[in-house]
Amino acid sequence: MINKIAHLGDYHIHNDKWHNRYEIGNQYIYEKLKSEKIDRILIAGDLFENFIIISNEAKVFAGNFLTKLSEIAP
Repeated sequence: MINKIAHLGDYHIHNDKWHNRYEIGNQYIYEKLKSEKIDRILIAGDLFENFIIISNEAKVFAGNFLTKLSEIAP
């Protein structure tokens, strides 16, 4: 069995801006991954823009993003 792997990288979630823009792009990502019937998703590179101070909003946004990805490819 051959697994289909999606490779995402350098997402760089900012603390308090552009989350609405990210969500527009996320919808495209979710639909594309579903249509391709992806088995695994690899996130390489930075998930957050700033690793020293991460806002609660960025944590919630990242949590939602990762949860939705895990629903597509557990």
